[in-house]
This record gives sequence, structure tokens and C-alpha cells, in this order.
Amino acid sequence: VSVGGGGGSETRLAGRVEPMVDARAAVAASVGGRVERVLVAPGQSVRAGQALATLVSGDAATFRADADAAVAQAEAARQAYHRDRNLADQGVVARQEVETSRAQSLSAEASARAARARASAAGSPNASGRLSVTSPISGVVTSVQVGPGGFVPQGGVVAEVTNPARIELVFNAPPALAAQVRAG
Repeated sequence: VSVGGGGGSETRLAGRVEPMVDARAAVAASVGGRVERVLVAPGQSVRAGQALATLVSGDAATFRADADAAVAQAEAARQAYHRDRNLADQGVVARQEVETSRAQSLSAEASARAARARASAAGSPNASGRLSVTSPISGVVTSVQVGPGGFVPQGGVVAEVTNPARIELVFNAPPALAAQVRAG
């Protein structure tokens, strides 16, 4: 840097370069399970939604099975309601039975939605409990915390991803000095 005239008073501040809060993610497993495959390595670029690792989880398989069973029950209840409604139109079944089967159908559909939401929150596993842990942001993998054959608990960090394009400079200034700092 060439020597130039200063503003009369200068203060040196220590600072650091950090990723912005929304530019880093510690990607955790939504359910506990065995690590089947690690698909990334530190330093590798990833995009949002890209799989970082594949897990096999008994809990995830249970969520998927519950969702499949709830969908089947909802379909059976919906068919029973339509059958009762057709029979009521023909005068064979009382309106009360139609109302009861309609309520059962609506209840079964609500249970199916809840079960599908639980399976989705668990990472949308397949029938054997296999699911992918994906990156929520685009960036670079800064660390991988798991290896094939290992076990990751629910909420355990699988990998960390940082977007190097979104950084900020952080300085610590004493309160007396901070009041004098302004842009420019």
C-alpha cells in the first residue's frame, strides 16, 4: 500500500472473515440410522437439495409403513363412503350411515396426511427405510462427520456446508469507538 495522508486519527481493529448466518449449514440426520454411503468429500461443491449421504433406518421404514397403511385405510374408507352414498340414493341405507361413513373417510384422510407428513419429515424414506440426507444450501462441503457403516443418531451432524460467496467481515470495536464508526 502506498503511503498517503490519513484522516488525523486512525485505529487498528482486529477482524475476521466469516460466512453469513444463512450461508452455512450443519446438515443433520432427521432420524437415526446406519450410514450406507457417503456421497461427498470436504472441498466438494454441492447444490441445494443434493444428497450428501444415504442412511438406512428402522425408524424411517416404520414411518413409511405407517404412511402406506394410512393411505390404504383412507382409500378403503373413501370407497365405503361412496358405496354407502350410492346405496342411500337408492333408498337401501339410512342417511345416518352415510354421514358416519363420510366422517370415517375424512378422519382416515386426515390420518393419512399426518402419516405422510411424518414420513416426509423423516427424509421421505423408501419401503426399506433408505433415505438421503440432502444439503439445504448450495456451497462447499467443509467437513464430513460420518463414514460408511457408522451410526448417526437423530439430530446428529452428517456434514457441514458453507457458501463461500456469502461472507462478511466481522470487527470487534470498543463501545467508545463503535459510536464514531460510520460507513465510508
